[in-house]
Amino acid sequence: MSVSILILTKSEEKSLPRCLDSVRWSDDVHVLDSSSSDCTLEIAAEYGAKVTRQVGDDRAAQLNAALDHVPFKYPWLLLLEADEQVTKGLEAELALMAFHLGPQVAYRVRRRRFVGGQLLKNGKRDSTELRYFSWDSVRYEGGDQAVAVVDGLVGELEAPIGHDPADQGIARPHLQDESHGSIRPSLQGRNPGRCLLDFARTLFQGLARGNKGQTAFVPKLGAFGASHPGGQSPAKRLCL
Repeated sequence: MSVSILILTKSEEKSLPRCLDSVRWSDDVHVLDSSSSDCTLEIAAEYGAKVTRQVGDDRAAQLNAALDHVPFKYPWLLLLEADEQVTKGLEAELALMAFHLGPQVAYRVRRRRFVGGQLLKNGKRDSTELRYFSWDSVRYEGGDQAVAVVDGLVGELEAPIGHDPADQGIARPHLQDESHGSIRPSLQGRNPGRCLLDFARTLFQGLARGNKGQTAFVPKLGAFGASHPGGQSPAKRLCL
């Protein structure tokens, strides 16, 4: 798909693998890093992403510097935070747009919030942000607020970006949106609460029967993040 990707990072080793997994369909993925102190840069390199260090005193200046100097392969850019993922619906919508380009030079995208694979139902509306645009048609102002100023017409996409941070300490069997299915299983299809309950029940039953010579079945919990190259969990790395 002819879309470039720009991912903003700062010490995002827990979140970044899932974000990168969700954009494997692009052959032009860039990471704009702000002095990460963990394994973020090593993870980006393993996925083949091109890393640029942030330059500028505030967020707007950093984004403008990236738009000016990062060698994007394609004219259209999708901007992501490291704790976001592209839903299958958004991936499909971007693919269709390649054949139905209109007069718009930028598009707002809904940012849907999930916890534990479930849509938050707290009465708050999803945020809508300018995330998909022709990179030579956008500039940023407002310092750390980074307000996008667009030279042209702005539209809005139907499918959302998923926002499900890895550092909340909450297990996530799936990340789903309402109409476009799941992004990627992250616990091998098992609910961690159910796994723990099964383990406790099995252990209790074994003790009650006095079967001390038997080995209880312990359900295997997968890693919280999506699978990672080499089978190594990013959280257990030792980065020198």
